[in-house]
Amino acid sequence: MMDAAAPDNAWQRMHHQVSEALQSPGVPIPANLQQDFLQFQYDNNLGQLRRLNIVTFTAFLLFFIPDGLIVPDMLVPSLLGRCILFVTLLPLALLLMRRLRDIRRIELLLPALALLASIFWHQILDHSESIYAPQYFFAGVVFVIVPSLGMRTDFSAGVWFSGLLSALLVYFAFDLNHHDAMWTLIYLSVYLPVLAFTLFFVWHNCQDDRRMFLLTLLEKTDAAELQEANAKLWLQSHTDTLTGLSNRSLLEDRVQQGVALARRSRTKMAVIYLDLDHFKPVNDSHGHVAGDQLLQEVAQRMKGCVRDSDTVARIGGDEFVLVLSTVQDLADAIAVAQKVRLALSEPFVVLSETTVEVGCSLGVAMFPDHAANSESLIDQADAAMYRAKQSGRNRVEAARQ
Repeated sequence: MMDAAAPDNAWQRMHHQVSEALQSPGVPIPANLQQDFLQFQYDNNLGQLRRLNIVTFTAFLLFFIPDGLIVPDMLVPSLLGRCILFVTLLPLALLLMRRLRDIRRIELLLPALALLASIFWHQILDHSESIYAPQYFFAGVVFVIVPSLGMRTDFSAGVWFSGLLSALLVYFAFDLNHHDAMWTLIYLSVYLPVLAFTLFFVWHNCQDDRRMFLLTLLEKTDAAELQEANAKLWLQSHTDTLTGLSNRSLLEDRVQQGVALARRSRTKMAVIYLDLDHFKPVNDSHGHVAGDQLLQEVAQRMKGCVRDSDTVARIGGDEFVLVLSTVQDLADAIAVAQKVRLALSEPFVVLSETTVEVGCSLGVAMFPDHAANSESLIDQADAAMYRAKQSGRNRVEAARQ
């Protein structure tokens, strides 16, 4: 059951989930993050596994040298068999690494090679006449270690392969020593500590990679939470809380950007200053809730009259400004202003059933026709809007040269 301090958004929930996993025994990966963990393992370990397989195959090939020194009668079969396996299995392993996307399957290539190599080596020693062959098989302990080198995702697979190889090698030792129980016990005394070390190494690798994945995820969630918080702060400081439109601060920035772009590209841009007509009676007659609903609907209608690249801002109680990023001439800007005026002349429904009507007066100013900078451009549009008010309201006036 979640307490009162339970996380309240997606990033916080993930942060909480990852933190709990890090503190749990075994560092379990949550079920909903399993695929992400496997992809993380694939991205981080594929190159290492590829190099590890190349080195292991090369070591397997070069093992013909001690074979030639200790069991010289099997040098030719050893060299021939190792060369055949090297030139066939190494390209196959590298091809599978490119084709397989499941890191768990890729990690099994190295233990499979160790299993194949131990069988091959047993056959070499079993056919040798050298008296040193049984003792030489002590070197088979290396096959127990091999699975631990690349197993970093599934500890149970590491246990299974290590146990299988150890049992197989003990049986081979038993066979090479003519079923001598004493020699088998000696081999066990060597293999069991190595097996224990191998399993610990595999467990440590798995735990380490799980922690690394979860810590990486924790850093990402922290960064995402910070970014989200910054975005919320930016939104709060640059938007009008009632209508969701840009506020005065963002408006000034957009006008400055528009002027700079128009100056650089030698084009024109426009500012339209709008003030609602007869808005105060709506507030007085129907209350502030009705007034707020009216302003919200006004904002939506204005946004529907302009392009996505244009800006609609609320800078006062019933005052709005539109920034048209690019226009051909004054006639285009006036056409947009008329479109807005007509849209706001239609009746509004507030408080679910009350119909109210307002109008608007608009002033249009162009850059560079009416002003040389952003501040003057807004002032010119404001002055044109007041002339529209004085001329009878519900009309559009252009700034004067």
